[in-house]
Amino acid sequence: MHCPVDHAVFLYCKTDSTGRSVICIIGWHVNDGLGASNDVAFLHMVKARIAERFGIKDFGPVTKFIGIQFKRNRDAHCLWLHQVWPHKLQSHRYPHGPISPIWLPH
Repeated sequence: MHCPVDHAVFLYCKTDSTGRSVICIIGWHVNDGLGASNDVAFLHMVKARIAERFGIKDFGPVTKFIGIQFKRNRDAHCLWLHQVWPHKLQSHRYPHGPISPIWLPH
């Protein structure tokens, strides 16, 4: 189903007959897509079906998507997201004064 807030985001949440819940989220922006699921086999099946219809390519684990950099530590079960735009580019494009990072609590 479409996300009610953003029609370029698709959500799949179902519980199978064994009680296992499968969650899959696919997001699209122009010609870039990003998918995530708690079931790797299901995600591979979804990507294969999309590829049959639209000819997508899988570039492996995400490192950048729509200006956001993804950094992952699988051993620690951590994921960091941050913007990768240079400070000067942002200041030039949006002249609202200095830009400072905002730290979010854990």
